[in-house]
Amino acid sequence: VIIKMAQNYHKILADIAKAVTLRQVREKMKPNVKPTSLLIGRVVENLKKPNITKVRVMNWELDAYIMKYFTEKEDFWVFDKNEECSQGDIVLIEELKKQVQPRVRYELKEIVFKVGRAIDPVTGRPCRGTEFLDDYHDSSIIEKYEEAKSTGMIDSMDDETLKSVTGSSKQ
Repeated sequence: VIIKMAQNYHKILADIAKAVTLRQVREKMKPNVKPTSLLIGRVVENLKKPNITKVRVMNWELDAYIMKYFTEKEDFWVFDKNEECSQGDIVLIEELKKQVQPRVRYELKEIVFKVGRAIDPVTGRPCRGTEFLDDYHDSSIIEKYEEAKSTGMIDSMDDETLKSVTGSSKQ
């Protein structure tokens, strides 16, 4: 009986040793997060201070205990030279070589998508969320509306066309 208990004790110690090594392996598998030179994010707010914008970037963070990735939000202050971005835009930001202000470490490199003007990268069609916009409208009506809008002749459109495009009649 004592010999069997000693054998079980050694098995338990071996299992504990395996658990310790698995924990060490999980700790080693954590990615080393280093500041990157290029990030993509969404403009959260424009400050009253000139040329400064707040951009939220979503990063994948590995939970070492359950070995699953979760999204982590991180906000960056970005220098916008021309004040061309607005709230909701998807932008590409680049790390500054020389900091403009103590908190500002990035500058706006490019506006990827203006707010409300997203384009599906696979098909090249305009979309909102998971739905394509051109599925809902006849393209000839949209072209007619854009032409009338650009020439300032919105009154030349008949009521039915205007209702189908804008959802309301002339005012």
